[in-house]
Amino acid sequence: MLRRAAVLRSKQWSGPLASKTTAAGATRGVVDDYSAARALKRAVGDRRGGDRRTFILKALLNCMAEYEALGARLGKRTFGVAMGECANQGLGQLCDKLFAMMKAKGLAPDVATYNMLLKAHRVDGNYASVCFYWGLLNSTPPLRPDQVSHIEYIKASLRHQVPRATLYGMVDAAMVHFSTPKAKLALYTLILPGLPMKGALALHRGVLAEGLRPDLVYYTALLTVAAKAPGDEAFAEDVMRAVHSTAGVIPDLTYYNAVLQVYQTTLNLPKCVAVLKLIDKAGMEPNVTTFNRVITTCAHCADGDAQHPAIDFAALTFRTAMQRGFGAYATLHYSMLELYHSIGDAQGVKQTASQARGMGHGIAVTKALRKMTGIAAVQDPELPYERTHSADRAA
Repeated sequence: MLRRAAVLRSKQWSGPLASKTTAAGATRGVVDDYSAARALKRAVGDRRGGDRRTFILKALLNCMAEYEALGARLGKRTFGVAMGECANQGLGQLCDKLFAMMKAKGLAPDVATYNMLLKAHRVDGNYASVCFYWGLLNSTPPLRPDQVSHIEYIKASLRHQVPRATLYGMVDAAMVHFSTPKAKLALYTLILPGLPMKGALALHRGVLAEGLRPDLVYYTALLTVAAKAPGDEAFAEDVMRAVHSTAGVIPDLTYYNAVLQVYQTTLNLPKCVAVLKLIDKAGMEPNVTTFNRVITTCAHCADGDAQHPAIDFAALTFRTAMQRGFGAYATLHYSMLELYHSIGDAQGVKQTASQARGMGHGIAVTKALRKMTGIAAVQDPELPYERTHSADRAA
């Protein structure tokens, strides 16, 4: 009763759903910071996906208030769990609030606290806040940024597309924390996708000159650079030869998906088919990214030509993905809708939309159709196609 009453009294979360916001028994045995942290971790861990984010956003502070009402003195452990969950979900404002609560309780933040703030705002896309906490961390002696701090700051800067000279300065400043060969390679791998082809080649030459041994993650990052428009198949194939000739480097599905991304950019459908055969030969199971990249390549190769053979291959790939249980991913349906829309196949659009709605993607389908047709507010738009290419490819 005490727990339920505390939740109902909370200003942040009240009403008929309040009793559902905390896990059963979440307050049992809460007597100190350690037990409160464990209880909070259990309460959050009971939820998955969107429900987890909603719980954190709506009921996290209520749980902490309940623990205090039971006499627990909340400390760094509990706040660490709370801020860690906020960081994973990209809830920057809530993380800011928890940081203010920590300081109000006289708890001195450590480097881990700042790292969670950096991550929360990096995931949230708030680069100004990332810079603010980075400056605060650097101006709070005796605290100093560690490896994680530098990684979060560089990731946020890459996303914000800072000038290359600024990025290189960040890497130079971080090198003091990345002294081992493995750590250096990890840092280089982190910044590779944010570089243009010329910069990536220069960095790659530097990596080899330092005597570092590239691993599969590094090679995959190189392929990501090669996939940038207009695409560089020659360099990508050099990377692939290096992968297959380096002892201890075993290609995985992420690597093959990166190769597909290169051929998607260069519109080389035969090479995509060859990669699919390599995946099958290696005994791997394609994932949604694999299927989506093949379908997108087909759409770009067809380029509005309803008679192009890539249309049939895309339909075959889509059917295979559905048979293997990937119908829950709206992105595949969206790719097929775009393909049929681009060739003016009204029947294909309607069948794919119907199938997607049957799998619970009704809202996503309606938004996609509105975006493609420019029709603002319709439930089931009659799309203004000039011709109909009737086929039950999406069936």
